Amino acid sequence: MNIIKLRVEHLNALYNLENECFLDNAWEKEMLRNEILKKNNINLGLIENKTLIGYLIALNLGEEIEILKIGVDSQCRNRGVAKRLITSFLDSAKKNGIQKVFLEVSEDNISAKKLYEYFGFKKIYNRKDYYKNGLSADICVLEI
Repeated sequence: MNIIKLRVEHLNALYNLENECFLDNAWEKEMLRNEILKKNNINLGLIENKTLIGYLIALNLGEEIEILKIGVDSQCRNRGVAKRLITSFLDSAKKNGIQKVFLEVSEDNISAKKLYEYFGFKKIYNRKDYYKNGLSADICVLEI
């Protein structure tokens, strides 16, 4: 497995994986393309056997950064893919002088919340009825 910087050449694979992971909440291909093209963002993919099996998209805001998306192929979950992506992301963020990392997670996504807690993220706020399905989002932060 290799961690790569996502580029436009990965867009089709990224779009397919995004739709598998997020179904009705998936981003449009153009939105993904726009994020990939932002020079200061940290956008990572994990490749296994020439196939994109996971990705992380983060919006760089200077001293802060927000993880916008993390997705892992359903057949590759529980194999440490997201953990590898977040570890690599945090290394890059530190090298780029980032001091705080923000993310949001659905209140019912227990496995993701446990993963974020493992890295030291702390819940700072709950946005009620944030998602289309009426679920709330926990807003979390990690100081690095």
